Amino acid sequence: MSNLGNSEEKASDVAPEQGRVAPSIEIPNEKGECSGEPSPPALSTPVPSARIERVEKQNSVHIVHYRDESIHDPIEGLGALLSKYLQLDVSVRKPDPLLETFDIEGAAAYLKSGKVKNIVCMCGAGISVSAGIPDFRSPTTGLYPRLKKMGLGRPEDVFSIDYFKENPEVFCELAKELMPGKFKPTATHHFMALLGQKGLLKRCYTQNIDSLETAAGLEPEKVVAAHGNFDSARCIGCRREVPMKDIRKTLEEGSVSYCADCGCFVKPDVVFFGEPLPERFFNLYEEDFSNCDFLIIMGSSLVVNPFASLVDAVTDTTPRLLINREKVGGLEFGSRNYRDAFYGGDCDNGVKKLVELMGWQDEFEAMLAKTS
Repeated sequence: MSNLGNSEEKASDVAPEQGRVAPSIEIPNEKGECSGEPSPPALSTPVPSARIERVEKQNSVHIVHYRDESIHDPIEGLGALLSKYLQLDVSVRKPDPLLETFDIEGAAAYLKSGKVKNIVCMCGAGISVSAGIPDFRSPTTGLYPRLKKMGLGRPEDVFSIDYFKENPEVFCELAKELMPGKFKPTATHHFMALLGQKGLLKRCYTQNIDSLETAAGLEPEKVVAAHGNFDSARCIGCRREVPMKDIRKTLEEGSVSYCADCGCFVKPDVVFFGEPLPERFFNLYEEDFSNCDFLIIMGSSLVVNPFASLVDAVTDTTPRLLINREKVGGLEFGSRNYRDAFYGGDCDNGVKKLVELMGWQDEFEAMLAKTS
């Protein structure tokens, strides 16, 4: 391998490595200097499960990048590769499991243990789909695909402050559909209100702008609307706060509102791309998540930061339950998992199952009946 002439070769250009020795590696001295002479081969045994991905030449040293088909977990894989190819005794210890099982049953068992006092919920558009509000990214019914079909080249622009300044009527037309008062809270919203009633909910952090959390009976103090909502409005020019009742009729007509003082556009306090998150978010999240002893994530794709990064703001000893149609990034469901549970399906079905496992059906049904 040390006689390769090219600085980089494709994996397909390298002969099968069955029976080959590991590449020669030059090891720098304590000053970080290399002598130009490679060290002896690290081992001389076959590596049948490995595949060479590419070979690079750096400072006269050939670096071989392997892909080991028997390894699926990155951290576990690091230890396995060091052990296999460099004959180093490396073991990566996985923490003891916090949950009996990594499903909703395991989550319920932990909740019943008496260890949980401060639940934090993270919510995305998926919790409001059954209320009739479209989520953003579903291929057929999502808001962004629909906007793209309507001719908006970049659907995300509808929530861009720069785009709004040039084309305010696009958002105002959309706001006509999303205005609060047209939709009823879902079972998931009532579930969080139930957690609040039981004194178990530290806070609900929501990406949604529909205010259905408070409509379900959750105290406003318990809600952080990370991306704002329609509860208030202000001028984008002079920043004067404008009562929502003053612009509600205009928004319901899909028309643009103007500031009485400076003449600039007025919009609801929905956070657009290019705008900072509300101060309330930054004032509360650090303390809330450091004190959180059980995290529930529902109906979010976890792709928009800084909201998505909150899953890592809890301590390493905090169990996390994801209720979602599919697994999303930010959580660990591989062989290194010790604390993350997953329920795959609609949010309402997930919370109903959790309520059943907790034995809270009567209280929950009573809450649902009040708003039916």
